[in-house]
Amino acid sequence: MDLDDRELLAELVVESQDHLSTLEPDLLALEKGASPEEALELVNRIFRGIHSIKGGCGFLGITAVQNLAHAMESVLMKVRSRRLEVTQVMVDVLLDGTDRVREMLSDVSRSGEVDATDIYR
Repeated sequence: MDLDDRELLAELVVESQDHLSTLEPDLLALEKGASPEEALELVNRIFRGIHSIKGGCGFLGITAVQNLAHAMESVLMKVRSRRLEVTQVMVDVLLDGTDRVREMLSDVSRSGEVDATDIYR
């Protein structure tokens, strides 16, 4: 990896960590219950953060993070389209997914070693 790629990776990790730091409070607010309008706003914000992480990691070939973010994004898309309702289990899984993404980003070179198969189910 050349210097430009390392700098881009470092920027991606910082940006992704910023997204993760806003995802958790939003997920917790969603978990506590919100009006339908507030819930939609929270889901949209969570979706945008996960989508950004997925896109950046996809661009740099960090497939483990990209795949996990894609799975999380897919659930959120179903909530946005009203095919799924937010449940406690869903929020717990999304919080767990957020923790796994954070773990993967803490050492990108070993991100594929973090088991996230239980989140995909």
